[in-house]
Amino acid sequence: TICGDRVPPGGLVAHRAQKAALHVELLEAKLSEKKVAASQHDSVVQRLGRLEDQVKTLAKTWHVTTMTKTRAEEVKASVKQDLRVQLQTRAVWRIKGVAGLLRDHPSGQYLTSPKFALAGIDEFRLMLYPNGEVSTSSVHSDLFLYNHQGCARAVVKLSLCGQETQIPEADYTVKDGSCLRRGAAFPKPSSSNTTDDVVEISCEFVKGGYFVELGFVPSS
Repeated sequence: TICGDRVPPGGLVAHRAQKAALHVELLEAKLSEKKVAASQHDSVVQRLGRLEDQVKTLAKTWHVTTMTKTRAEEVKASVKQDLRVQLQTRAVWRIKGVAGLLRDHPSGQYLTSPKFALAGIDEFRLMLYPNGEVSTSSVHSDLFLYNHQGCARAVVKLSLCGQETQIPEADYTVKDGSCLRRGAAFPKPSSSNTTDDVVEISCEFVKGGYFVELGFVPSS
């Protein structure tokens, strides 16, 4: 029965009549409990929904914040790299193997360095004739500097195996399809002027700038 009483056979009708009021109270109490439980369930569902929305919003915010920070770091790194390029006034080119360098590059044959920048001016290269540019100069090495874009004017110092020479101010422009180069003669690399069998060549920017359509821009 609803009230939990044990009813003898045939006594159910009488029991219901006698306990009607109690049964109604018990049913109302159970109904009230179910309503409270249903309300609590709805409240939990709503709270979970709000929590899910908050998580989604936080995820979007975190994503945007992360992307913003990443972009800022990329810009910062780019600025630092640009500053390094602007401040770099000296480039060093090292060649391993003195004997092989002289053997594999007879008079008139040369090798070129990788491209490098000086004081923010790009596309410089060094050109080395280990046994001289022409046969008459085979007693020494010839070292030249040129600018692949042909848009620079500069005073530079060239160094080969410790000996340094300053090249007066000159234009590194393109003429008749060729880049004008500037250089000097140096003693050939040998065991007496190298360390660890490495030929060290350097180029140092002293002053100058680059050409644009409107004129000359000094670089400092």
